[in-house]
Amino acid sequence: MLKENPQPNHADFRELFRSSDRFDALIQNTNAFIESRRHFFPMEFQKSFTGRVFEEIGYLWFRARLKPHQRLLDPDQTQEHFLDLYGGLPAHTLLQGGILNEYLPDGLILSDDEGQGSAVIVEYTAQDRNARLPKYIHHKEEMVKVLRKRFPDSFGKGKLQIIFTHDVHRNIKRTRGVDQRTTLTATPFNHDEVHAYAQELIRVHFDLPE
Repeated sequence: MLKENPQPNHADFRELFRSSDRFDALIQNTNAFIESRRHFFPMEFQKSFTGRVFEEIGYLWFRARLKPHQRLLDPDQTQEHFLDLYGGLPAHTLLQGGILNEYLPDGLILSDDEGQGSAVIVEYTAQDRNARLPKYIHHKEEMVKVLRKRFPDSFGKGKLQIIFTHDVHRNIKRTRGVDQRTTLTATPFNHDEVHAYAQELIRVHFDLPE
């Protein structure tokens, strides 16, 4: 199921993120990550940082569109929730969250009135318009199937919500085999602009090793 959204105001996502209380935290945490690394691959960092930026932008945008009885966990809250769920396994020291040998989604929607097993898994992706998109969706669906079987009380009836940049949704329309419990939502943010914004933040805020 694909949900359409209005055409974007290209400045909105920058102001949305910059004015939030999550902006400074991301810059500080990323600088701490850079200082902690002995070995560094700038291209890998740039890709991962772009993903982190879109996680934050997607979270702020999507949170404002939920119903009053729904609560969207941010990426940090989601990691804490899954650390408890997996029994306290150690988290990876990564720019994007990770838990040792386990699937960690980007977000989680908890509802007050939708009953047991209805938590919704949320994934944000700023991938570009190419053949990897169907594979990405299928991979996430398979991971969520495992969660449903492993934790039926939390996810047995839960859906998968995937958040994309708006210019990718035309490609998603042609995707075949999407699970009926998967919802694909296009944000009003352009893929190339999100990537350019992440590169701008890298230039301004981080001193990357050569």
